[in-house]
Amino acid sequence: MKKYSIRVNDQRFAVEVEQIEPDRLNVKVDNSLYTVGIEEIIALNKMQNINDSKIMHNQQLTHNVGLSRDEKKSAMLSPLNGIVKKTFIEPGHKISVGDPVCIIEAMKMESEIFSSIDGIIKDLLITADEPIKLHQKLFTLEN
Repeated sequence: MKKYSIRVNDQRFAVEVEQIEPDRLNVKVDNSLYTVGIEEIIALNKMQNINDSKIMHNQQLTHNVGLSRDEKKSAMLSPLNGIVKKTFIEPGHKISVGDPVCIIEAMKMESEIFSSIDGIIKDLLITADEPIKLHQKLFTLEN
């Protein structure tokens, strides 16, 4: 396992990375463990032109944990528990990797969530001012 200390703005994160399969990694960030697949790594690489704060706050690497390979291409999950404060998408809109999806408030801190997949929104499964759970579906895409 490789260990890193990453600083974003004035905040430090302890990160540990371990390859568990040729296309899967375990990533531990401040004692929270996430499994990351090649699809998520490719999505992150697509975002390299997006500013660093979006990438660090873009926890989409965790959004699709627990989905089948096909579902990962058609749905996105919440990276945290909280309250949806605002949504930026609606059914019929085209979305790309890195586009803002919503703002979730957790522990008095607002986090902007960005898309990890490309497509056209089929169903928006969240609404403003409603609670959301970790790994709850945010939206689905048209097939």
